[in-house]
Amino acid sequence: MRTDPSQSERNLPEHDLVEPNLHAEQLRRNEAHFRAALESSQTGIWEYDLNTGELLIDGAYGRFYGLASGPHRLPANEISKFTSDHERAKNQEIFEQALESGESFEIEYLVLVPGLPERWLLSRGRPTSGPNGPLVLGTVVDITARKNAESAVHRSETRYRALIEATSQAIWTFPTADSESARWWQNLTGQTPEEASGLGWGAALHPDDREHALEA
Repeated sequence: MRTDPSQSERNLPEHDLVEPNLHAEQLRRNEAHFRAALESSQTGIWEYDLNTGELLIDGAYGRFYGLASGPHRLPANEISKFTSDHERAKNQEIFEQALESGESFEIEYLVLVPGLPERWLLSRGRPTSGPNGPLVLGTVVDITARKNAESAVHRSETRYRALIEATSQAIWTFPTADSESARWWQNLTGQTPEEASGLGWGAALHPDDREHALEA
């Protein structure tokens, strides 16, 4: 005796029909929440197909390169061409080492897209396998603000170092034996770090200033 499929479905308890739909709806919501979180953190997602050499990127990744919203599939060299030759060579070496080891990797690189501001990106990835062959999956995030802050700190330290080396006035903290201040003090006064330790640095001062400086 044949069973009418539609009749069988009508005979199923209602919760057996509803639960799969609820599960699918929950998956869609989770994916939407996940993508919203990535959008708010300015994190892009990418997938590299080792067989075709193509890169699949989402909308957040594409916006870093001035592309229209939505996922894009394009040759990887259409993205890498916006980095310098030096950056590409360095990144390729790290990438190939990760393929050999199968371990995660991360690279930082400067992106120069005509008509857009310079942008520093941090890309993390890991080799894996897909239904059609080997893949590399990863994320990319904009770290321009961090790199600018690091550059500002470096410039400040460079200016301070140049000031110390150029001035005949003492701009210093109490030097440790291996500090830059200790080397500067020795160049200025001739005292070794050992001679300047404790209150020994006072011996390098003019007698009229020594007592007042030591008391301070």
